[in-house]
Amino acid sequence: MFDLNSYLYFKSEARRKKSEYIIQKPGIISQKAVSNPARGDYPIFSFWLLASVFYFILFQMCRKYPNFPVISAGGIILIDDKVLIIKRKSEPNKGKWSIPGGVIKLGEKIEEGLKREVFEETGLTVEINNLIDIIEKVFKDDNGRIIYHYVILDYLCQCVSGEIRVSSDAEDFMMVGMDELNEFDMVDGMKEVLQKAYDLSRK
Repeated sequence: MFDLNSYLYFKSEARRKKSEYIIQKPGIISQKAVSNPARGDYPIFSFWLLASVFYFILFQMCRKYPNFPVISAGGIILIDDKVLIIKRKSEPNKGKWSIPGGVIKLGEKIEEGLKREVFEETGLTVEINNLIDIIEKVFKDDNGRIIYHYVILDYLCQCVSGEIRVSSDAEDFMMVGMDELNEFDMVDGMKEVLQKAYDLSRK
């Protein structure tokens, strides 16, 4: 069984004993260890790359057909009486309009996770203000199994800096007035949440 922290490249037992390939640190290879297919070297992914891939797959698996609810947060960003909405690029609610946000990572505080998600999706740095609502979304397949189960905390946010840009997680974004929301195919319940946030911001 290979120890991926110690042996990332090998050619033969004899060459390994001669330290043809030098490991400086786990997951870091010296310049001498660059693979040369012409000489018959066989590259193996570093431990850290494999760990990252495994984490990504596990993270996606935990979202779909989960064993427990997934905690998420959404940011309601009002600028000059208009609200920022994004068009979702992936399930659930693919193609519908919502607000920026996402899943909170393990060990991450909710407000920290929301700031990270908003920045990744929009390029905006925000401060978190009031908790507006807590929404629970449960999606089931034809057999009654739960595909997704999200508990979403929606916060009113204040934009501090940045320029709005669309990320790979969204198809598009819009700044719209509250009276324009009916023109968009919004996620269920989102219009009511946005109205609550807008009314609070006016006080």
